[in-house]
Amino acid sequence: MVHIAVSEAQAWLEKTKTSLGATLDADMEESIAAQVLARVATSYDTSAWTTPQTTPSLVRKILAMKYAAWYYQKMYSEDDGGMNEYALFLNASADMLTEGVVSGANDLVEIPGTISATMGASYEESTPVFTMGKVF
Repeated sequence: MVHIAVSEAQAWLEKTKTSLGATLDADMEESIAAQVLARVATSYDTSAWTTPQTTPSLVRKILAMKYAAWYYQKMYSEDDGGMNEYALFLNASADMLTEGVVSGANDLVEIPGTISATMGASYEESTPVFTMGKVF
């Protein structure tokens, strides 16, 4: 079961240099997804995230970045001694986003109860964290 579309991973690659083709390497995508979702599962219930439609958009972006990084590294490892800067940058960026999701610094807008999901609530419905002029 794949969590991202080819176009999501292809977006991180220069189309004239690297084309993913019509399908993703399902084994590689599943391996990446297992690692990322295991990390995110410490903060969210990821059990229903089994398709692109059920996986939150930021998590799909993370998976796509990692897929592109791994694919690029795999394709060009012999050309650059295995240390491709772009692949390393993409992978590190995806890891930073993952840590942000786990810590709550990066919100998953599709998940009820998160900051972005409740931004539409009026001020009266929200609980203020700090009140001016209040004696504690």
